[in-house]
Amino acid sequence: MLMLCKEQPYASMTDELVIENAGEFFRDQGKQVYLSRPEVCPQGLYELMLSCWSRESRERPSFPAIHRFLLEDAMNMV
Repeated sequence: MLMLCKEQPYASMTDELVIENAGEFFRDQGKQVYLSRPEVCPQGLYELMLSCWSRESRERPSFPAIHRFLLEDAMNMV
């Protein structure tokens, strides 16, 4: 959504490398490649997105926490 469908995620990787990268998230040895922050994406929202990808469930934000963040972020934009 924030990329406005202008480019394909992981466009510089082959299909095989994208699949291998998905495995790196599971192995969690620091070799995974994250999507870069789109120019139009606020840093705080990008950090929230990264925290959602954490392997450990206790490190991921809860749905109420995500909801609060988005409400607060939206209020700060007005």
